[in-house]
Amino acid sequence: NFKNVCDKKGVKPTPVLKECKISTGSISRWQNGGSPNSDAVIVLANYLQCSTDLLLTGHEYTPNETDALSVDE
Repeated sequence: NFKNVCDKKGVKPTPVLKECKISTGSISRWQNGGSPNSDAVIVLANYLQCSTDLLLTGHEYTPNETDALSVDE
């Protein structure tokens, strides 16, 4: 998903990781089934100006009223 987002944004994955101070070896770990840590996902989402959902699942999440969380619950 990370590579797909980079492709759509017209940027190369390795320079993005370097700019975000994330190990470039992360790509191969993710390709082999490893999961990125939450801090990395947040930093990449901010840098790429996309949602964390898009990076994690490949899809944007659009909540509807029945999915909304309430702090009162």
